[in-house]
Amino acid sequence: MMKNRLFIGTYTQQNSRGIYQITMDMGYAPETPLKLVAEMISPTYLIVSGNGKILYAVSEAQPGIRGEIAAFHCTEKGLTLINKVLAPGAGLVHVALDPEEKLLFAVSYRDASVLMYEIREDGGIGSLLDEKVHTGQGRDPVRQEKAHAHSVSITPDGMRICVCDLGIDRLIVYEVDRCQGKLVEKKDLCVTFPQGSGPRHLVFHPNGRFAYVLAELTSEVFTLEYSSEAGFETVGKESALCRYEGYSIGAAIRISRDGKYLYSSNRGSDDIAVYRVSENGRIKRIMNFSCKGKHPRDFILASCDRYLLCTNRDTDNITVYLRDSETGGLSYLREIKGISMPVCLVNTQLNKET
Repeated sequence: MMKNRLFIGTYTQQNSRGIYQITMDMGYAPETPLKLVAEMISPTYLIVSGNGKILYAVSEAQPGIRGEIAAFHCTEKGLTLINKVLAPGAGLVHVALDPEEKLLFAVSYRDASVLMYEIREDGGIGSLLDEKVHTGQGRDPVRQEKAHAHSVSITPDGMRICVCDLGIDRLIVYEVDRCQGKLVEKKDLCVTFPQGSGPRHLVFHPNGRFAYVLAELTSEVFTLEYSSEAGFETVGKESALCRYEGYSIGAAIRISRDGKYLYSSNRGSDDIAVYRVSENGRIKRIMNFSCKGKHPRDFILASCDRYLLCTNRDTDNITVYLRDSETGGLSYLREIKGISMPVCLVNTQLNKET
C-alpha cells in the first residue's frame, strides 16, 4: 500500500534543527513520529525530483551567513546527503528544476540574485553557471527599499524562467541558453505590476496558457495569459481577502491538477483563499477557510489533490484538510504538532507491504 511521507522544512531560530520527516495515511493519525532527517540552517524551501528519489533544499540563513543548497537521496530511512554548495551571497528562499532536471535555479531575497547551477549525473549540485542580480526599489520604504527576488518558476515550454521580484514589482523573464550556460533577460517579456503590490509567487495553469501571480503586499492574485511567442499579458486580478481589515500579506499559491481551483494563503487573516477558475482562465474567489494556526507560509495539495496540508509557522503546527474536487472546498481533519516553526513541505510516497 502507498504511504505518504512528508519532508518538512523549518526555520531554525528556535528549537528546530533542519528537515523533518513523518510517514502517514492522510486521513488518519501519523504512523511514525516526527524525525529529524537532515540538519541544516533554516531549510525554508524544498523540492523533489520527478521520480521522487532526490530532494533539494535551500537555506535562508541569517544576515552575514551565506546561503546553502543541498541535495539528498530519499531513502526508506530518510535522507542521505549527496552534496551541498554555498551560494555566492545571503540566504536563499526558493528553488526550481528545469524539465530535464539538468539545471537548478535558486533565488536570494536579500541579494536579489538569481542563480543557475548544473545538476550532476548523481543528482548532486554542480558548478554555478550564471548569476543575475536585480536592482531598483519600489514604493514601500520597508519591504521595497531594494530589489528582492522571491521565487523562480519554469515556463510550460521549458524555455524560460520567471522570477517574481517583490521589491521592484516586476516579473523578470530569462531565456535559458543551455549551450552557453547563461541566463538572458527578455526585457520585452517582463511584466510590471502596480506599485506596492509586491509579486511573490507564480503558478502556471496545467494547460500552460495562464499564470497566476500572488502579490504579497496587497494580497491579490493577478491573472496573466501566456504564450511562447508573445509572452505575458495581465488580464485580471482578484483579492485574496474576505472581510478582513487588519494587516495581512500573501504567502503561497497552488492550483489543482485539473485546473479548476486555485488556492492561496494569507498571513494575518490566517486563512486559505479558494478561487474558481473559469474555462477562459479568469478566477473568482469563492470562499476562505481558517488555517487553524498563525502565519501559513506554505501549503501543498497532496495525494492526487485529495488533501491540502498547511504549515503554520507561528503556532508550530501543520493542519490537514480533506479537499472536495467538485466544489474546491476544504474540510478540516486534524493537525500535526510538535515541530518548531514549520514553513514548507513536500510529499513523497513509500511502498509498504500490507
